[in-house]
Amino acid sequence: MRIFIFCSNLLVASCFFVSCKSKFSVSEYENEVSKKAEYRSEYSDANTIVSCMYLPSTILAVREVGNDITNSEYRKNKFVEAKKSFQNFAYFKLTIRFKDGSSVLTNNLNDQAEYAQRLNYLSRGMGNDFFIVRPTGDTVRALTYEFERNYGNSPEAEAIFVFPKELTIGNGDDELQFHFVDRLLGIYNTVRLVFINKDLQEKEFNITF
Repeated sequence: MRIFIFCSNLLVASCFFVSCKSKFSVSEYENEVSKKAEYRSEYSDANTIVSCMYLPSTILAVREVGNDITNSEYRKNKFVEAKKSFQNFAYFKLTIRFKDGSSVLTNNLNDQAEYAQRLNYLSRGMGNDFFIVRPTGDTVRALTYEFERNYGNSPEAEAIFVFPKELTIGNGDDELQFHFVDRLLGIYNTVRLVFINKDLQEKEFNITF
């Protein structure tokens, strides 16, 4: 990563944001994470886009703190406690959307029974269908997952999957490969989503509250 420095010790405006800042506000940190291409992987076919995003423990802890309480010291302590509760796990958000913009939950349904079946699959049935395939061929299943209900506000379907961190993220250049094998939504091919282990190593950020 190149950084240009004037003799006056001022950093040129084009230097990378992370390298130039020693402290981040909550909103700055969230924005920085959202821009990291290494945290995302995407699959696309004729009808569907399936994407996966890595959620580092820091971003989860920041969201856990929220904005309801203004006392900065309390928020900082709550952040430290929240991060400890997340740091032994690896969190990945799976997002499914149809290219025609139709709702994943309601597209091509014939009756209420089919709606209930699809809702049950998204909220309870995907746990065995999204998993890690290790280089040895072994699989690692999620400990749990949560389907995020959006109540018609978005056509996408999103779920956050929780994996044991020690079995998920390594240190080297090896691939971390996820497979999603759909049983109900009409995605006929096995979805493969790939990350590089070393890109998911979480860096420490000095976040101001």
